[in-house]
Amino acid sequence: MNSNNKELLAESYFNQNVISKGLPSFMIIEPTNFCNLKCIMCPYPSMVRKKTHMDFDLYKDIINQVQNHVEFIWLHLYSESLLNENIYKMIDYAENRNVKTGLSTNATLLNDKNINLLLNTQLDILIIAMDGLKKDTYENIRRGATFEKTKSNIENFMYHKNCSGSKMKVLMQCIDMN
Repeated sequence: MNSNNKELLAESYFNQNVISKGLPSFMIIEPTNFCNLKCIMCPYPSMVRKKTHMDFDLYKDIINQVQNHVEFIWLHLYSESLLNENIYKMIDYAENRNVKTGLSTNATLLNDKNINLLLNTQLDILIIAMDGLKKDTYENIRRGATFEKTKSNIENFMYHKNCSGSKMKVLMQCIDMN
């Protein structure tokens, strides 16, 4: 992000401008709106919009337009980003243009192939959303997933991440629910 944009953002903030003079420094891009689960807290199961993966050329156009002022992009919204086969290229395309990236996964797709592909990207932050530390709780919340399989996927991912020397930051997320 250029320093002029940072100055404009700071000026707008400190002057309490209703309309910012600077451009956004982070954004959210939804690489896909498909998900393999039907979690109880997520609006995904009731969404009626057309299910599709973001076209990689459209993604590149967006990155090319924002690369001089956006510092960070979350590649996630109401979906499982690993379902888009271009997610690994998307990560590196942004990173190669000095835009940091992060994504969230429900970890159900962290098989050996996806682990290898993910660890060979320049992803900065990975959030692993477990949402339940006991089998009954987890499977009630993360409908369509199996506790033991997801736990095994996470353990396998962390083993390979630690062996790889990857600098990716990994955060575990659990939502406190009854």
